[in-house]
Amino acid sequence: MAVLAATDGVEAGVSTDLQLSFLNPAREGDVLDITSTCDRHGRMLAYTHSTIRVGEKIIARGSHTKYIGRKQGRHDAGSS
Repeated sequence: MAVLAATDGVEAGVSTDLQLSFLNPAREGDVLDITSTCDRHGRMLAYTHSTIRVGEKIIARGSHTKYIGRKQGRHDAGSS
């Protein structure tokens, strides 16, 4: 979602890297606060990170690199 929001709805392709670290347990009934941010994106790749918290306690952290290049057959206006 962070990639789609940051790239103005560009259709995202495959994941090139995905990392997740579980740091603390969450209990049934805990309210999770999930924050995801697109740190940077270019023409081909987008880089995001996420943090999951219960209150101030970090439950998990992750990062994701996503290929966001154009679909085959698409090209910029004016190109052949």
